[in-house]
Amino acid sequence: MIAIYLSIALAVAHGMIEVIFIILEKTACKTDFLHYTIICFNGRFGWVPFTNHFTSAVGISESNQSKKKMVFDYENIESSLCCLSFKLDYYFTNETLESLTKALTNLPVQEDKTKRYDVRVGMSMRKASYENFLRFLEVACVRVNLIIDDVPLDRIVRNQTNEEDDKELAKVI
Repeated sequence: MIAIYLSIALAVAHGMIEVIFIILEKTACKTDFLHYTIICFNGRFGWVPFTNHFTSAVGISESNQSKKKMVFDYENIESSLCCLSFKLDYYFTNETLESLTKALTNLPVQEDKTKRYDVRVGMSMRKASYENFLRFLEVACVRVNLIIDDVPLDRIVRNQTNEEDDKELAKVI
């Protein structure tokens, strides 16, 4: 009987720890609890942080302009709760960069830069191909204010070369 009580107690403790981590992660990713929980149940396959904010074609409205402007920083996704801190290292793949690019197309082309969201990228782009990175830049430059820090362009170009080599190899096989 003690083993059953111990097992239930450990299951409850595990559940509470998982809820704490979900709260930390959802705060870092600027989403709500239910949305992030569903994302976790789906294994986070193809998920890109912050895209839930890009589904509205409104952008930054006049009434929200006085509030502090939100920066969607893919290089610094972190949060804290009491004495716990959480940092998510996120790297774009070609598929997730395509998802971000598609999500950004929901935002209007905005000439007034004060009405755009700020999006910061850098080393998070290191696994992307050159072609996908250029497509992302083409879409993003007219919809958000891009803050580009330390994007490894040499690596992105190498990624494109490696993809082309893989396609050629696949044709031979």
